Amino acid sequence: MKKNIISIAFVLSIITPVVSFAALQGLTDLLTSATKLINLTIPIVFGIALIFFFWGMAQFILHADDKDAREEGKQRMLWGIVALFVIVSIYGILTFIGNTTGIKPSVGSGNPNCNVAESWTIPGC
Repeated sequence: MKKNIISIAFVLSIITPVVSFAALQGLTDLLTSATKLINLTIPIVFGIALIFFFWGMAQFILHADDKDAREEGKQRMLWGIVALFVIVSIYGILTFIGNTTGIKPSVGSGNPNCNVAESWTIPGC
């Protein structure tokens, strides 16, 4: 049962972006949509890496008398820091590329008739 759930989740994670990218018109739309998708996942992955780091720190502190558990806590903290560095680096690279090329994800509902400043007052924005 667990293999089936994992398989279905894997297939859906591959198919969903393909279906949503099918409505795009051009390379700029594709890059903007990819940037939106990555910008959406970065805070989630950053939070998971931060929790992983603090979990290792808690394990290191709480099991100070057990050498093996302390080493495992050190390893978790190290990999948490590595993950945080990689995530921040990816975000910085994407921001640099977006600023250089002028491709930035739009803010708001995606409705072209809505202005971001007016999105609080216009229903549906």
